Formats: sequence, structure tokens, C-alpha cells
Amino acid sequence: MERSGQGEFAMSVEVCLPEALRRYANGDARVELETGTIASILARLGNQFPALSERILRQDGTLMGHLAIIRQGDVVPQQDLCEIMACDGDVLELLFVASGG
Repeated sequence: MERSGQGEFAMSVEVCLPEALRRYANGDARVELETGTIASILARLGNQFPALSERILRQDGTLMGHLAIIRQGDVVPQQDLCEIMACDGDVLELLFVASGG
């Protein structure tokens, strides 16, 4: 956990980035962010790394369709990103979705 501005400890989650996107996040494989809904965490990730935001978030702030979020080993449905809270210590993995036929 990291210290917040008020001298308290902020609760945090870890976002793991696929190798192809790391160059847009200063080469970081993992980024620690404050807890919240998964959508709000993605928004903060995009604010911190604008070049990454262009590649993962649509103009309306929703996750692009070729990506998925894995939380504690389970895929989080796109429609639930605004509702599901990530808890202190959670690991969120941002992955590319395989498609085709």
C-alpha cells in the first residue's frame, strides 16, 4: 500500500500490462493504482499514461473490444466494469482477446 496525502495508507490494486502495451506506460509491466471500480481504475491508468489510453479506451472511456480484464483469475464482463469494485491487493490483468475463425 502507498501513503495518501493525508498521512493514511491508500488501498491499491496492481494492473498488469501485456508486453505490447508496456512501451506506452514507460516500459512498466505493472502499475499500482488506488482501488475503485474497475472502470475508474482504467480511467486513472489512462490519465497517467495518455499514449496507453489511446490504445485501450474508447472516446467514451469504455474498454476497447479487443481487450479483456482479468480480476483474480476471472474474466470481468465489459458491461460490469463500472459496477465491480477492485479491492486492496487485487491484481487486474489487461489482456488481448483472441478472435477470428
